[in-house]
Amino acid sequence: MRRIVVVTFILLLPGCLLVNHKGTNIGELREISVNHEMVCYSLNKNDVLTSYYLESNEMPNKIILASDIRRPVKYYYPNTCLKIKLIAGYQYSTLYTLNNSTYHYEFFIDNNWNVVNLSRR
Repeated sequence: MRRIVVVTFILLLPGCLLVNHKGTNIGELREISVNHEMVCYSLNKNDVLTSYYLESNEMPNKIILASDIRRPVKYYYPNTCLKIKLIAGYQYSTLYTLNNSTYHYEFFIDNNWNVVNLSRR
């Protein structure tokens, strides 16, 4: 059993590496504010949101719900809150840059609209 775990780990490790042997920088875990129709990356008027990406992880297709990939942004509160209708029973993940620091957050919204942090597994 121990041998299987070690071999599996060795086989999966190369998948974590990118060019120049650097892993993907998903940043630190930082929760965001979520409700039925809005996602807020920050409620602090001094914070600056410079990139964001939000997707639904429901299979078979990932659906990008919000992204700044086509243009640079520099948002301050209240513009750090985006109007996005989320669906109960779905899992989501986000990657964003706030005050020049990269953060990530994965969450699930149950059918009663409780937000469950999946990043702390």
